[in-house]
Amino acid sequence: MVSKRTRVLVVAAHPDDEVLGCGATLAMHVQAGDEVFVLFLSEGVSSRSTPGIEHDWLPEIEAREAMAHEAARLLGYQLVKFLRYPNLRMRNMEMLDIVKQVDSVVRDIGPSVIYTHHPGDLNSDHGVAFEATLTACRPRPGLTVNSIYTFEVPSSTEWSSPLLSREFQPQYFVSTTPAFFDKKISAIKCYDHEMRCFPHPRSEIYLRALANIRGSSVGTELAEGFMVVREVRSRP
Repeated sequence: MVSKRTRVLVVAAHPDDEVLGCGATLAMHVQAGDEVFVLFLSEGVSSRSTPGIEHDWLPEIEAREAMAHEAARLLGYQLVKFLRYPNLRMRNMEMLDIVKQVDSVVRDIGPSVIYTHHPGDLNSDHGVAFEATLTACRPRPGLTVNSIYTFEVPSSTEWSSPLLSREFQPQYFVSTTPAFFDKKISAIKCYDHEMRCFPHPRSEIYLRALANIRGSSVGTELAEGFMVVREVRSRP
């Protein structure tokens, strides 16, 4: 883990991505005394509409955000904003507007570590989140960000193909304990409407199996894996 009192920002496309992608790692950051913040870009539900039928999505959006608040309470991090961009339609939005909002949060919080989505995910909003984050964190005087990592989101990352983009191949692993991983499972259960039965990737069985695979690949019981986008150190 990074040093204590680190400021951490997660830029997540949808409520639930933060827990699926790095829930145990965030719990460990909090336990270490770090300040952890989460920004959500999309509301995560309105793509389920039926063509030609109008539907008021506000109750479902607010319910999803209530789930996010409960997950944050369990894991101990702070929620920054829900930007409520339309679900799975962020490619149709002005990228400059998204970048400016992410940039504003980065400037306000001053994180040194950022976690966000892998750009090769099948979910198009994840790719937008990555692009907006990387653009907002372009090197400039006064930038506080030293490390940018991308996480994997079950039912999106592994469903992509190397024919579309670069595969998720983690080089950075956070070894976790059963206690911290159980916290992740408790938090993801807050998003009960988003969970599925095994063998769907958004199931508890799959999440535990993935953590075992990531852990065993580096000689530990449980781990979350990340790809390194940028890492700046003050000494070797």
